[in-house]
Amino acid sequence: MNLRVLWRAKNTIQKKRQNPDFQFPSLTKVKLFPKLSIRPLTSANSSTVPNNPTTTSTVKVPLDLISKLKQITKLGVQDCRNALLESNLDFEKAQELLKQKSIKTAQKKDSRPAAEGLISTIVVKNPSGGYKGALIELNCETDYCARADGFKELLGDITSAVSNYTGNPTDITSFLNSKLSRTNMSVEQSITEMIGQMRENIRLRRILTIEGPCIGVYVHNPISGNLRAGNAACLLALDTDKPEPLVKFASRLATHVAAMHSKYISQSDIPLDLKDNQEAKEAVLLDQDYILAEGITVSKAIEEEEKKIGSPIRVHQFIYLKKGEGVEVKRMSFKDEVAAKLKKL
Repeated sequence: MNLRVLWRAKNTIQKKRQNPDFQFPSLTKVKLFPKLSIRPLTSANSSTVPNNPTTTSTVKVPLDLISKLKQITKLGVQDCRNALLESNLDFEKAQELLKQKSIKTAQKKDSRPAAEGLISTIVVKNPSGGYKGALIELNCETDYCARADGFKELLGDITSAVSNYTGNPTDITSFLNSKLSRTNMSVEQSITEMIGQMRENIRLRRILTIEGPCIGVYVHNPISGNLRAGNAACLLALDTDKPEPLVKFASRLATHVAAMHSKYISQSDIPLDLKDNQEAKEAVLLDQDYILAEGITVSKAIEEEEKKIGSPIRVHQFIYLKKGEGVEVKRMSFKDEVAAKLKKL
C-alpha cells in the first residue's frame, strides 16, 4: 500500500472523529484504490483469439508449440512465445523470426572481446598414411558460457567437421561455410544461433593442423566428457618407423612443450634476426631440460627412447594454443562499470 492510500485513509478517519455524523464514502468515491478494476470472468477453457492480431496479451499459445520451438532453436521460453505471437502462431515464420533475431544479436556483440572459451583437439588416421591432428579455438566472453553444454556441443561438432574437411581448415573464412553433420547447418549459422542462445560474442578464432606417423596429445585443465578440450592444448608429431610404442612418449613431449613454452625444435629453426636472442635460445625444445626426467635434456631423452625401440626418432612438428592468447580485454572496476551503465539510462 502506497503513501497516498494511507494518507487518504487517515484523513477519512480524522473527519469521522471530528464529526460523528460523517458518513464514510465508498472506496470508489475516495479513490483509495484508483488502479483497482473489476473485469468480467471468462471461461478457463476459452481459446478465443481477439480479432486484433496486435493484441497479444490475451492470445493463448499452445504449450506444445512453444516446447517444440524451444527444442529446435534452443532459445528461451519467452523468446519462443513472443515469436509465435508475432507470427500469429505460424511455426515456420516464428523460426525465421528467431533466426533473424539471433543474427541481429550476433551483429551487436561482434565488437565485444571474447577471451574465454576452449581449445579442442582431434587426431585421426590420415588417408595418405600416418595421422593428422588439429587444435581448434572457440572463444566466448565468460567462463560460464565456455562450460555450458550447448557451447561444448557446438565445439564438438566443429571439431568433427575439421577432421572430415577436405580443404584447408586453417582458412577460417572458407571453413565457416562448411556443414555440420549433426545439424546440417553451416558452421557460421551454428555459431550465430549459439550467440542468440548465450547472449555472448562467440568466435571461431584459430585452427592449427599437424601431420605425422605418430602424434602425441596434451590438454591442460581438460573438461569432462568425450571431447578432448581444455584451456590450452599441444600436439607433437614424431618421425619414426615404429610409431605405435611412441604415442605415450610423444604425449610426454607435448606436455613438456606446453609447460616450458617451447617455440623452436632446434637452433636452426630460430629466425636470423633472433639468433643472438637469449630468450629465443631458451625456447629451443631439444636444448631444454626435460621436465619429466631429472638431469637430462629433451635431446638426451629422445636418444634413450631410440635405444629402447631400436629405431631413430625425430621431432617433426608441434603446435600449441592457449585460449584467448593475444586478445585484449579492457578490465573495468565495479564503480566504473556501474557508472558506464548509468550513462546509458
